[in-house]
Amino acid sequence: MNPIWIILIHFILYGAPIFLLLLFSPKNRILFNYMYLGVLFILTQLFGRIYSIEIFPNLLITGGNLAYSAFLAAYMIVIISIPEPNKIRTLLYMLVVLNFFVSLIYLTLSYFLEMEQIVNIFNIPEAFFTQSLGSNIVSIVVFIIELFGLLFLLELVKKTFKKRFMIILGSIGSYYVIIILDGILFPLGMRIFYPTLEIPILSGILVKIICGSGFFVILGIYFTLFYSNITKYMETPLSVRSMFLSKSQLIEKLHETEEEVKKLQNILPICAKCKKIRDDEGFWNQVEEYLATNSNIRFSHGLCPECAEELLSDLENNKT
Repeated sequence: MNPIWIILIHFILYGAPIFLLLLFSPKNRILFNYMYLGVLFILTQLFGRIYSIEIFPNLLITGGNLAYSAFLAAYMIVIISIPEPNKIRTLLYMLVVLNFFVSLIYLTLSYFLEMEQIVNIFNIPEAFFTQSLGSNIVSIVVFIIELFGLLFLLELVKKTFKKRFMIILGSIGSYYVIIILDGILFPLGMRIFYPTLEIPILSGILVKIICGSGFFVILGIYFTLFYSNITKYMETPLSVRSMFLSKSQLIEKLHETEEEVKKLQNILPICAKCKKIRDDEGFWNQVEEYLATNSNIRFSHGLCPECAEELLSDLENNKT
């Protein structure tokens, strides 16, 4: 089978659950999202050792590369679909603990298989579980950097752009940046522990670009179908800093944000000369036009005594 078709099948298999999870109620959806992310992360570790797909000569895409690209896409969708600091914080803690736990399992099994008392009844190659302490440390550190890095980039995009369409483009772009960053950080980290080890960075970046492209399309489809989710995401304060705040601090910060929003809603930018009012879209409108659009007020035009006298005086002056 053509390797391109094999990769497309991976995109469909990993992308389909992202849409199927939306069929669950919001309460159950959170739980299943957590479960799906956990499964994807385990598949990342497992498939990275089981098989690879040869795209071009000397260019291999491991099953782990595809699974991790799907993991980051699903992780970003969870952040945008459920932008609640306490739930995202729980997810982050769960994923970090899972990373430590899986790494510990591999190290332990690798150690046990070297013992004479252990009988390898399935003849599983010891190399399957072999994972050095240095590679474990690099993997965990890079993983944490990318989890918080994507959260930070999404926060930056939301602060920079105000239009939903631009936030969608910026969010998908953030995903792509993290994918490419993964192809750079891991090889560099490995060279710290193993200076003689040569892991080509350029080919790693190319692999990440190929993997990310398929999920780039899936993310575009998701945001097109569920465009309204961005509105809630835009209105909910979510930041890297909020991940380290306690529940009481989060509630206090939310109240402060609500008070600030109320104050800002009561302030109307008005031109000091012509008295036009600037709306939320940045356009300047006449006072009566703005109030008619944003309230139930309707105007009946007339002239105050001062203006009537001034207008009458101008008319008399024009006649003479």
